Amino acid sequence: MKPFYKSRKFLIAVADAFAGLLALFLGQFLPEHKEFVLQVWVYIQPVVAIWIAAIAYEDGQAMRSGLKG
Repeated sequence: MKPFYKSRKFLIAVADAFAGLLALFLGQFLPEHKEFVLQVWVYIQPVVAIWIAAIAYEDGQAMRSGLKG
């Protein structure tokens, strides 16, 4: 089994956390666009969560069928 930090799910979650921090910093440096930046980030969150869940489901099905060990 490979280390967790090399999994696609983990890397996507880290990239999402980085994007969240970037959105917060952009909100501080661009106060006139703060609400818009945070709203865009909030709208992206469900997509990222579904993406991670889909990868987890795919990995589970691959393990179940014996393709991954």
